[in-house]
Amino acid sequence: FATGPQADFAGCIGGSSFFPAECGTDPVNEIGLGAKCSKGGGECENGLQCTQDLLEGSDLGLCIGLNTCQTSSDCGTDGICCSPSQIDAPINLCVPKSCLIPGCDVK
Repeated sequence: FATGPQADFAGCIGGSSFFPAECGTDPVNEIGLGAKCSKGGGECENGLQCTQDLLEGSDLGLCIGLNTCQTSSDCGTDGICCSPSQIDAPINLCVPKSCLIPGCDVK
């Protein structure tokens, strides 16, 4: 179950398997996208959130954006803004290139 006080999204999404296996191999960019983080650690900057806070049971600890982008340029260098077609909610994810989810429509 995922929810957040800064987001209008709440629902069930699968833990670390939600992202491709290579997710997290990109260098951290200028907005902090892709930085390592831990559940409740507060390490993410610029409105980004830790995957361990967003995805129950996630082993992946990576800073991503949830509804922080309208286009990929909002995600900084090598960041991608996309809307997952497999989730029945109007959300945009800001993720590093290696974390692009199959079926996530790039904006």
